[in-house]
Amino acid sequence: MASERVKFYDLVVEPGRTFYSANTWKTRLSLLHKNVPFDVIEVTPMMLQSDEFRQRTGSARPLVPMVEFARDDMVFNSFVIADRLERDYADSSSLYIPEQDTSDCHPAAYASARAAARVFERGLGDSDPGWSTFFELIYTDLARAYKHLPVDYEYVTSDRKLGFANAHAKLSALNMNELIERARMSLLPFEALLTDNLPNGGKASFITSPTKAGFTDYVLFGRYMMVATLNADKAELVFSAHPAVSDWVERMLDLYDGHAKHILDTRK
Repeated sequence: MASERVKFYDLVVEPGRTFYSANTWKTRLSLLHKNVPFDVIEVTPMMLQSDEFRQRTGSARPLVPMVEFARDDMVFNSFVIADRLERDYADSSSLYIPEQDTSDCHPAAYASARAAARVFERGLGDSDPGWSTFFELIYTDLARAYKHLPVDYEYVTSDRKLGFANAHAKLSALNMNELIERARMSLLPFEALLTDNLPNGGKASFITSPTKAGFTDYVLFGRYMMVATLNADKAELVFSAHPAVSDWVERMLDLYDGHAKHILDTRK
């Protein structure tokens, strides 16, 4: 297993502010899961857009999450990073079958679990298609967080960044009560999963596997952290509507010595 510290690029409104990106939370938790030591490099949207950063990363459109494993070895995209971690740290708990080390997983079972994680990550975990409920829910709070930074605000609220015409006006006009209800409804499958009886008569503590968190948990928890860091009241309204999901959130907050809870408490 590799043991060198890696550089993890995470998104902030300003240096020292909280880490709100749902996608970078997937990678942050994956690094912790694999026991990979990392240093956090805080980046803002405008830093990512700079010519200097494009040259540094070798990408015309740098995106986070981004992990620099070594000089000239930068990997983008949370799922690509997860696969890289699975390859390089195969003697630790798998992100897709957490009860086993990656190297011990049966190939067929591993392929199935990885495919399920990929489908979920490209569904609820993706803000681009029709699965954008949580982003829509928090959009006005995200825009407000950048309001005092005119250049950043203009970019974050632009059609170029959001991907469709008149995006800021359309997103700002959405009915908040309806968005909250949609977000609650999207959690119903997880409430069912966490309350169903397992073959042994117990209940699942996590989503990826009954006893240990994994990549699928990190996808959904990334959505929770995006909402909770930008508007804690909305997070409470949505995630506390389902008792089993609410309990799962608490277990996720306690993972890795309370890593996420510490960030919620210390960064605003």
